[in-house]
Amino acid sequence: MSAPVSRRRRIKRIILWVCGGLAVLVLALAAAVVVPILTHQNAGSSGQTGVDEGSFPDEVSAVGADDRTRVLGVVGPTGEAVDLSQLSPGDELTVFGTGFNADNGIYLGFCKVPAAGEKPSPCLGGIPEGAESGELAEQENSGADGPALESQWITNNWAWRAFATGSYTDAENGAFTARLLVPELSMAGLDCRVEQCGIFTRNDHTASGDRVQDLYLRFDAAK
Repeated sequence: MSAPVSRRRRIKRIILWVCGGLAVLVLALAAAVVVPILTHQNAGSSGQTGVDEGSFPDEVSAVGADDRTRVLGVVGPTGEAVDLSQLSPGDELTVFGTGFNADNGIYLGFCKVPAAGEKPSPCLGGIPEGAESGELAEQENSGADGPALESQWITNNWAWRAFATGSYTDAENGAFTARLLVPELSMAGLDCRVEQCGIFTRNDHTASGDRVQDLYLRFDAAK
């Protein structure tokens, strides 16, 4: 067998090994992303029973079915108190939480208050522009230190971190801080000037059917 032919065969084998290794790696990464979604066990209710009509607390807490005590609160951009009965488009808010399960990412935004046990929906603002492309996560000033956005996606999951807008600041204690910009209060079939709406946390798409992290602060539009 000539040396050139032998070299070509060795090169082909190396290429096949490399391609096979890459295929295994891609399958492993895909499994790491998909399997947790498919095998996630819903934990149950967040324990929040609602907010009294006409009441607009700037902090709520609830003990979920997973025995975690979650706290959700809001202040103004410089830490001042906020009147959630008088929100206007363009207002900036700083939202904070503790006690959340950092193994699961959360969406944070403005949604219609649903019937008990149902998913908060529809929501204003949608997924932040730039999140799906990864542009927001590339910014050093993302999350709590970044610009106020109409919605935030907070996760510590390595598979999704490049697409999210922020991460938990203290994963052990399930703590986060994020800046929100109040959007137009009527869009996408939802009018929060006439519907009861709230500033919500809810599990992201990796556990979208799990209601255990659904907490909200009721708000109303400025008259």
